[in-house]
Amino acid sequence: MIIDNSAGIFTVCNLGYLNKALVLAQSVYKTNNLKTNIFLFDKKTSININNDYVKIRWIEDYAPDNFLHLAFIYNVIELTTAFKPYLASIMAKEYSRVIFFDPDVMVFDKLDVVFDNLKNNDFILTPHQSNIEYDSSINLNYQRFGYFNLGFFAFNRSSISNKILDWWWKQCEIHCFDEAHYGSFTDQKWMSLAPFYFPEIKNLNKPQLNVAWWNLKDRLISKNPKTNKFTIDKQNIVFFHFSSFVDEKKLTKRSFEMGMNSNQILMDLASLYQDSLLENQ
Repeated sequence: MIIDNSAGIFTVCNLGYLNKALVLAQSVYKTNNLKTNIFLFDKKTSININNDYVKIRWIEDYAPDNFLHLAFIYNVIELTTAFKPYLASIMAKEYSRVIFFDPDVMVFDKLDVVFDNLKNNDFILTPHQSNIEYDSSINLNYQRFGYFNLGFFAFNRSSISNKILDWWWKQCEIHCFDEAHYGSFTDQKWMSLAPFYFPEIKNLNKPQLNVAWWNLKDRLISKNPKTNKFTIDKQNIVFFHFSSFVDEKKLTKRSFEMGMNSNQILMDLASLYQDSLLENQ
């Protein structure tokens, strides 16, 4: 198979999350002119979408022999996240560089910082928190749910990445339960352990990446009056993770510290995302 040197972007979801995945795909295409592969965990059906920026892939076309067993023991979130490393390996057979986003991510700018770091690093993750955290209750949450947020990862097609994905899939295939009290949190918690086995993993600690409610305390968002783009430290936000999004009046159903951020800025973000969701309903 001929390997495409452009980046392969992919996400995973079921039909209930498809409008969010389409917002992601639309934003990736608008900012980076790349098509997003959406792996749908549902029975094949007819869908009317814009194929210019989306490629729909049905899990039944790629599923391993034990898929029905895993679909029985996992709920839909556990199932879709369990298959992220498995499907990443499939993507690596077609693309030399692969980027995963959760379906509730929206890309606001070019992914150049990711591509630049892939020149010297085979596998990239981003942390939940950019700065040192002294609050023990928050640190306990990171120990429960993982230091890295796996709503994003990126990698090159390489022997190192193959080993990482193979190891990760072996963990998720058996233990991808949302049971933080037992030390398991879907696919995510495993990657807190991964750097000890694979020191080649790059912790890409950039405040403009993977911005979300859990790190707003230390990230001050502004709006560039000339470009109308959202910025942090005068750098454009690259992508925002709208986890647990509610609507244009409420950024998330989770309680969080907004730091020095203005409520108006956060509502502007929420309104922009809500409008995009409605457009792709």
